[in-house]
Amino acid sequence: MTAFDLDIRFILAFLAPSIAFVFWMVQRRFEDQRKQRDSLREKNNLIRALYAEIDFNTADMEVFLDKSPPSSVIRAALEKNVNLVPHVTDARHTVFYSNLIEDLWVISDHLMAKIVLFYGLLEKNRIQVEGLNLPSYKTLSTAGRFNAVDVIRRTLLDAWFAGHDLLQALEREYPELALERHLRLQDEGIIELKQRQIALDNRMSTLKR
Repeated sequence: MTAFDLDIRFILAFLAPSIAFVFWMVQRRFEDQRKQRDSLREKNNLIRALYAEIDFNTADMEVFLDKSPPSSVIRAALEKNVNLVPHVTDARHTVFYSNLIEDLWVISDHLMAKIVLFYGLLEKNRIQVEGLNLPSYKTLSTAGRFNAVDVIRRTLLDAWFAGHDLLQALEREYPELALERHLRLQDEGIIELKQRQIALDNRMSTLKR
């Protein structure tokens, strides 16, 4: 064995661990980049899904507020019929928020506060709507029954303002997602409304796979 052979073996013995370490570092870097891309994609999907749900609920409130009769008409109807229970449907959609709430830590604090306010108002409205169907509602005076209905409209108006503000805040926070509202529901019928809710549910199923 020559001195040259010994030098080659020494060099290879020295370089092998270094090459293995460099290879491991490169592999680790690619893996970290892949995880970052996956994490960013999941975050973007979450934001899009949440935006779509907030848009749906906000647009639904636009329909209700637009179609709701004037206060004078409601009061007159309640005075005329003491057994009248106004029909108000709670059609809120909170699947995304309820199922993905543990993942919302990726959202900034000021946006999270707006989100909690919006969905809190939706929950408040749900309880108010349920109150119309309680037996005690019919025992109220005309003024009391009117106030129970009027407070629902005022809560929905607050929720609409909160939803509108939240949608604009999400658009400003994530310009790269090109978030934009869909067709307004005042131009859609009941069938289109149901189809849109089904589409939201389908997007939820896709997101959870």
